[in-house]
Amino acid sequence: MLTCEPQLSDYMTRPKVEYVQSKRGGRQLVRDGYRYHMKRRNKYGYVTWRCIHRGVCNAYCVVDSDSRLMKDIFLHTCPAKEDS
Repeated sequence: MLTCEPQLSDYMTRPKVEYVQSKRGGRQLVRDGYRYHMKRRNKYGYVTWRCIHRGVCNAYCVVDSDSRLMKDIFLHTCPAKEDS
């Protein structure tokens, strides 16, 4: 039987993400040297994070409530810099 649900082994191999504090005290996600700010949280616990370079870069990622990366749209048009 075919299923669209991800297998547990696939889920457990998804990378966990790291969080840091922004200059203003908020929470930011860091992935591969790029920082993201929280855009929205849906009713299922998934959080959409957008690149902090608003208006310049359209990259975003989606993380579940266990901090596992579910979707990564990695189309950065800005330079990677962790200390921005």
